[in-house]
Amino acid sequence: MVRFLSFEKVNSSQKINWEKIKKQIKDAEMSLTQNFSVDIDTQNKILEKRASLFARESKEDKTSSVLIETLEFIIANEIYCLELKYISEAIKLKEITKINAVSPHLLGLANVRGKIISIIDIKKIFDLPPENLSNQNIVVVIQLDKIKFGFVVDKIIGISKIKLTDVQAPPTALTEKKTEFLMGITKEHKIVLDGAKLITYN
Repeated sequence: MVRFLSFEKVNSSQKINWEKIKKQIKDAEMSLTQNFSVDIDTQNKILEKRASLFARESKEDKTSSVLIETLEFIIANEIYCLELKYISEAIKLKEITKINAVSPHLLGLANVRGKIISIIDIKKIFDLPPENLSNQNIVVVIQLDKIKFGFVVDKIIGISKIKLTDVQAPPTALTEKKTEFLMGITKEHKIVLDGAKLITYN
């Protein structure tokens, strides 16, 4: 808002009051400075809001564009996914040596490329109905640092990319035991496993 300050008209025959004129000029300068400061403050607030909005939009765009590469496989007629960064390899099930294990989830031991690794029964972890194993089953070997083991799946579908924003929280109807090792579920009802928690559990 622009303010107009008026100065008194001085008759040439009158004595000029310089002190009064100086005061009016000073008042005018102060008024202009105050108005300018308000405008700067307002502009700064607008710029801050714009910067904040831009940063938020940029972050959302970045998150929405993040893709994770996963291996898709079937367990008990459900499609599961696990990030490739946790997977060492996937091989056909050959022979598992059963042992007297403390953990009911341990199927036994297997020789994979000259190394003995544990094979767990992921169906028991998720309370899925057990099925007889055959050479049609696949062992997915996962590894993180020095921890390495395998779990049995029914079938490998292939590799796929999933947007992180498409992974939703697991339904509340699922038990805590089932959701403990899940990142979430996609819109296509694919169950995304949390590889880090799965390895830590083992």
